[in-house]
Amino acid sequence: MKATEPQVASELAIAIAGRAVAAERKASTQDRCREAMSAIESDVAAHSGVYPFNDGRITVQEVLRRANLSKAALEKPHHRGLKDAVTQWVALSSAKIARGAKSIRKVVTQRVEDAKDQVHQIQQAWAEAELEYIDAQHQIARLTDENAILRREVDALRERLSCNAVVPIRGKHR
Repeated sequence: MKATEPQVASELAIAIAGRAVAAERKASTQDRCREAMSAIESDVAAHSGVYPFNDGRITVQEVLRRANLSKAALEKPHHRGLKDAVTQWVALSSAKIARGAKSIRKVVTQRVEDAKDQVHQIQQAWAEAELEYIDAQHQIARLTDENAILRREVDALRERLSCNAVVPIRGKHR
């Protein structure tokens, strides 16, 4: 059975479309893996060298989990280069993170000490602000009293001046 020209053209178009979809999926997988690796690096940086998930271990499977890919995604032959790149990145990243109970305890202890220092600084600033507030309240009370005294003095002076400054317009003859 001989294929007709329209049938061959249709099959060729399907093949081209299939290759385009496959290339798109491959690029999507690569992008998702890169985004997952970047997110893992951000988590490690945000947590002072400790990876907060997967019991503190960075693995290829963890990258796939973060990328929302199946565990077998990198086992396919067309992802061999990506798998090698991810494996190499995992090896480098694992060497950078804190591992072991002593290392993690040291990092966590340092964080606790830093937090205690921040709390102490905040408490100190609060106490200073409270003292400044009390001083300001006393100064406001003193100035209010002084203002009241000065107002009474101004009123008394106005009253004394008003008595001398008033001149009757009409004479006393009427």
